[in-house]
Amino acid sequence: MKIAYFDCFSGISGDMILGALIDLGLGVVELRAELDKLSLGHYELEVEKVAKQGIQGTKVNVILGKEDVTRSLEDILTIIRESALAEEVKGLARKIFVRLAQAEARIHQQDINEVHFHELGGLDAIIDIVGAVAGMKLLGIDAVYGSRLHLGRGFVKCCHGRLPVPAPATLELTKGVPVYGGDIDAELVTPTGAAIITTLAQGFGELPEMKVEKIGYGAGQRNLPIPNLLRVLIGERANHRVHRDHRPVVGVVPDPDVLCGYDEDTVTVIETNIDDMNPEFYEHIMSRLFQSGALDVFLTPVQMKQVRPAALLSVVVAAENLRPVLEVLFRETTTLGVRTYQTKRYKLPREEIAVETEYGEVRVKLGRLRGEVVNLAPEYRDCRRLADEGHIPIKQVYEAARRVFIETQNSKLGGGVPETQNSKLRTQGKESARLKTNEILHKLKSGEITIAAAEELLERTAFERMKLRFVESLARLDVFRDRRAGIPEVILAEGKKPEWVAKLLLVMVEERGRAMATRVDEGCLQKIREVAPSEYRIQVYDEARIVTVSEPGFEVARTGGKVGLIAAGTADISVAEEVRVTAEQMGCEVHSAYDVGIAGPHRVLTPLEEMLGKGVDVIVVVAGMDAVLPITVKGLVDLPVIGVPTSVGYGIGAKGIAPLLTMLQSCSPGLGVVNIDNGFGAGALAALIANRVGRARSRDR
Repeated sequence: MKIAYFDCFSGISGDMILGALIDLGLGVVELRAELDKLSLGHYELEVEKVAKQGIQGTKVNVILGKEDVTRSLEDILTIIRESALAEEVKGLARKIFVRLAQAEARIHQQDINEVHFHELGGLDAIIDIVGAVAGMKLLGIDAVYGSRLHLGRGFVKCCHGRLPVPAPATLELTKGVPVYGGDIDAELVTPTGAAIITTLAQGFGELPEMKVEKIGYGAGQRNLPIPNLLRVLIGERANHRVHRDHRPVVGVVPDPDVLCGYDEDTVTVIETNIDDMNPEFYEHIMSRLFQSGALDVFLTPVQMKQVRPAALLSVVVAAENLRPVLEVLFRETTTLGVRTYQTKRYKLPREEIAVETEYGEVRVKLGRLRGEVVNLAPEYRDCRRLADEGHIPIKQVYEAARRVFIETQNSKLGGGVPETQNSKLRTQGKESARLKTNEILHKLKSGEITIAAAEELLERTAFERMKLRFVESLARLDVFRDRRAGIPEVILAEGKKPEWVAKLLLVMVEERGRAMATRVDEGCLQKIREVAPSEYRIQVYDEARIVTVSEPGFEVARTGGKVGLIAAGTADISVAEEVRVTAEQMGCEVHSAYDVGIAGPHRVLTPLEEMLGKGVDVIVVVAGMDAVLPITVKGLVDLPVIGVPTSVGYGIGAKGIAPLLTMLQSCSPGLGVVNIDNGFGAGALAALIANRVGRARSRDR
């Protein structure tokens, strides 16, 4: 596994990253060839060797013509989307710019779609970001780690005026990352540099264990009291397992496999020893501490000097609630002082659902690891209330809630409950399948049905069991796949174990030459890469969260079908991209227009006119808060329109149910609606319609 460690002792910026990558051996011609895929117009890369405090490094200057353009996020995303860059490069570049836009939106309290970049939207910023991503790919870097970030201090001039260092956007982007100010009066970390490193890095801290192969130095623009250089080390990590998890990790750089699937945060622990207080007070004090924002409070018996028994009072609190918690401790207890320290927490992603038992409704808390439920716990207070109301043992309510959850929530492959419960469900599934088969055979034996009728019934319920030890009765392929004309084999990866998805994909590729998985996370992607033969082609569509795997030489047959694709806002882009990739994988030509919500009708009229001019056969409209957009589009065109409600976007309600109901309530002839966030379903349906029209058009010609 080839990793890169960014040693940011003198900060980091976009041009310093490019300089360090070129110093590591990235060819300027190769880099320029990648950047030319953006069709940016005239620019020059000026590369030179310079010395900073006696250390040689590479300095990169981006020379531009006069440009007076202010770009929005959608302008930049369009440049990237319409480029000829690899999908993986496009996806990471888009992520970096989206994070920049989110930071600016929070600072200026704007919607992300209203943010307009100034310095950050210039061609030099686009070149820095796309060049950094493409350069790392050309150097074969699998994972990125970083040191603490040296931010600098003082003030910096920008288009908004004179701002403190670090700049507000830089500070927003480095939340959760270890930073320090130092004594250098200069802006050492730029927003572009911060966005790149915090998006790409898997962890921040000390130099990880690695075999260093190359060292590159990227020079900054200033001469400082310290070498103004970014040092990048690349080499092999001792652990060769590849995993990409782009969330920042604070502290010593950990093994990425250890952190896969965890949430994390940094908290403050307050401790004090108390030996002279009435212990009856603790109940009241704990209640006050929780009211003041404490995450956890606990007591540990200790023995102090002079063999005096005491209690160690420990409080876990987020940094923003430290002051009110200290206020409670000093006012309510007899302590004269406390100790504090910061520590890291790794947590399972949690969610809460409600289940209806025979005793009443109980909330169930779930803990997931890479999508699989590994812990579940009914809410104690709900169980106690129902036990008191029904005069029954609390454990009876508790077990009923667990049973109902297992029965109702584990119908999907990989939906996941602890293994002992999964085993029971697998056994029940086998018995159910045997029962249906035996019923048909019994009717045949008794003469109720003919052999032909029995064969037909068995075909309807038949599943071709795959001989895979890892999944046994849960993973099966139906025998009617050929009837799904033009639809590739597909797996919904969300909620399934990565090894299941990977092995299922390989079986499908062996049978059909190609398969795809939707809603793929980084852990699942890595497992696919680990098990797929080297000659197989793996394509990653990062924004769509889709991965396709195909045999050597497999090509998607073009049908002549044309699909128009409209997304209301940038928040809907991930679902829209799922539509686009699906339709293209089914042989269609897709013409898309993003961020054309109904704030102004002119925003949708021009893209529609262009699509109609290109002869699209069907239009897909992806919208969350702009739920009436599909209806508006249908009123303007005489074509089939498919609406896709989304669960994201500013002001969205009820996780997508509100836009779904709006679209359903307003359906008119020729307007269809798929389920919430179902980009694959919309893309497949649109492609089936367009392909039929496209084939007919070809026959007519």
